[in-house]
Amino acid sequence: MGRLWILSCGFYLTQLLPISPVHISFVIVFSFIFIGFLKERKALVDRSFLLLSSISFVALFLCFNSPAPIALNLIVSILSFFIVGVLFKRRSIGAFFVLVVFFSYSLLFNIDALWRIIHPELYDLEKLESLGVGFQVYKANSFMYTDSNYVGIESLAFLSVFIYLFRNAELNGYLFLFYVFVFLMLTLSLLLTFSRSAYFGCLLLFFVCSFMNGKRNAYLLLFFSPLICWLSFEFVSELLSNDVSFSSKFHIIELTFDYIERSSWFEFFFGVGLGNAVNAIGIGSHNILITFLIETGVVGFVFFVSINVFLMFKLKSDFLIIALPFMISSLSLGSTAIPYYFSLVSICILHRSGFLVVTGLNSSVVKNT
Repeated sequence: MGRLWILSCGFYLTQLLPISPVHISFVIVFSFIFIGFLKERKALVDRSFLLLSSISFVALFLCFNSPAPIALNLIVSILSFFIVGVLFKRRSIGAFFVLVVFFSYSLLFNIDALWRIIHPELYDLEKLESLGVGFQVYKANSFMYTDSNYVGIESLAFLSVFIYLFRNAELNGYLFLFYVFVFLMLTLSLLLTFSRSAYFGCLLLFFVCSFMNGKRNAYLLLFFSPLICWLSFEFVSELLSNDVSFSSKFHIIELTFDYIERSSWFEFFFGVGLGNAVNAIGIGSHNILITFLIETGVVGFVFFVSINVFLMFKLKSDFLIIALPFMISSLSLGSTAIPYYFSLVSICILHRSGFLVVTGLNSSVVKNT
């Protein structure tokens, strides 16, 4: 069941199917876990069950006045910690299976990219070109999400964890070739999202890797130095330009402060409901922190920030590789439907603590400090 979940925790097909594979998998896996607790008659005393009950209560509380599909995505995301903890703690998985997981997602992301490139959204082409953002025509029509920016931050999350897990691995033969191929596929999929926030996250990831241990990081940085220089130039150019997309991010912050001043005490503490930020400030919130602040209030905002502070303490310096690039990119476009992020981070915590062993790496990635 653990393998099923990790293979599907980020498998969204929102534009093709009414129910994505991640939701079907969640029902199957969660039912399996719940039935297992009942059979062992530990449901009322097991610490994991008590943790599940607490998390479920908080998740449901944050979904006040929210559409059912969006509420479900948040609940699935938060419970991902619990699912991975139960299914992978004191377990072992093979390096080949881990590579298969990352390959599967890289294939999904690249197929989505191919579909978007073949089917560009040309309706506002002239207007977008006049604003200097003509590349936007290749960001719509994603079959995973409404916008390829979401694909970009998901691809970044998988790339970050992939680099972390294999940074000291001593792979030989076909495993090494498989590793190189998957790495190139993940990087390509990120580039084809045309998401500048994902590009910046990738730049930050490579920059951090260059200053941390890992025998491949120096070679990785050297190999991708032209890409990093290009991304740096693009980002600085964006800062100095009158890019409407970039400027709107600051406008959203101004609108958020205006909303806080006029919001009722109930909205301030408990939010306006998931997916309702556009009704509160007149535009999509984009920034993941602003999204939680407006849609779930101070309570949800503190809850989300607390989770990430907890991750910082558990991962220590590894947080800079595993989670920081994703969080920084999510400040440009964030979502509450991120079970893949919580699942991957939970895998890394277990691996770092020695509760999950990845066999076949021939390395000492696990840290107990």
